[in-house]
Amino acid sequence: MPKYNYCIVEAPSFTKEININKMMKDYETVLLAAHRTNFKEEFATAIALAIRDGIYCGYAYASDEGTFFHMLPVEYYRLRGKNQAGQWVVYFDATYFAVGQNRIFVEGIDGDTTGCWADEFVEGWKAYQANRDARWFMLDPSKTLVLMGGLQDEFDSPLPFFTGLFPSILNMLSAEEIVADRTELDNFYLLLLRIDTFDENTVDDFKISLDLAEAYKNAISDIMPRLAGVGLLPGMSADLQTFNRANSTNDESLIQENINNIFAQSGASQTIVSSGDGQSALSIKYSLLNDFSYVALLLSRLEKNYQYYLDKNVAEGTIFTIHHQTHYNEDEYLEKLKTSATLGGSAMKYLTAMNMSPYEAYCTMRFESAIGLKDMMEPLESSYQKSANDNDAGRPRASDDEISGSAERTRNVSDDNV
Repeated sequence: MPKYNYCIVEAPSFTKEININKMMKDYETVLLAAHRTNFKEEFATAIALAIRDGIYCGYAYASDEGTFFHMLPVEYYRLRGKNQAGQWVVYFDATYFAVGQNRIFVEGIDGDTTGCWADEFVEGWKAYQANRDARWFMLDPSKTLVLMGGLQDEFDSPLPFFTGLFPSILNMLSAEEIVADRTELDNFYLLLLRIDTFDENTVDDFKISLDLAEAYKNAISDIMPRLAGVGLLPGMSADLQTFNRANSTNDESLIQENINNIFAQSGASQTIVSSGDGQSALSIKYSLLNDFSYVALLLSRLEKNYQYYLDKNVAEGTIFTIHHQTHYNEDEYLEKLKTSATLGGSAMKYLTAMNMSPYEAYCTMRFESAIGLKDMMEPLESSYQKSANDNDAGRPRASDDEISGSAERTRNVSDDNV
């Protein structure tokens, strides 16, 4: 899974006259709004539910304390196409508030409306009460975060991404039950007790009563282990029955085949979870990249949705991007951004990839620049700060009073040679 580090850069319209003061004010407003959003929780929840249910829809609530997306119940909203910006248009079912105690979400408790849902839901509920035909009402596209879990983003009624996975899981569970039953049968013993008869051709003429035989059978059964059974047979000798041993290799192959089918249906690489079977580091690396490609698709949709939210609710003129950074490629990703920054690339991207929000990075750079912190932090002089062509290259020269007698004699010899 990604680390959900993100970067925001200013993107003014160069076809219009640029007001630097307004541009910087809008940029700082956007940085603060994004900083107050817990992307690691909000976006991780959106991706997890989109994969599980096929779709996720959250409604944005923003205040000075922060921004969060309230998940809407999937059975009470519908998608009705997209607007001109390519955002899904969501309609909500007002009958949701007629179920159980849900009306308190729009009516409050004893007149106290603290914590009620947004005004859109309140007005939609009132309209439904006035007219039962007004069951569905449209939500503001700039406040809804819609994430499809499938590879396509063009269907109003998507299916969960792992729909084809469930038959394979059921098959594997059935295979495990079969193997478990075989294993138990391998260790099962059956003790058959003989009841003697007067005539071997007459099976119902017993030498002892059936009640007595049953009593002996029960007594023996009480002391037998769990995987051993006792039975009664007329006119036959007592014998210990065992069962043919199953082929453990075939059992393992059966389970492994079902596991392979599950990974094939999910589109994930089995190499990641079975790295101990001799797979090379290179194969694991590319397996991770292949598996992350699906998550990257979902991240791009989240970027688009949140960008639309910022443009419509905070300020326009910025670009919001999420770093394609995971716990697996973190070091390599940082090294690339560091190299890019030393060659004139974006320092903001490098800093935000180090678990800093753009707001934190921006405030840190402005503060350090204002107090001249970088000028104060001069490194100690060494050969790393001196050129080989400089006369004062190398370690600073100590005075004669600071060196020993042998060092002074060595210095005098060196000076004479020069």
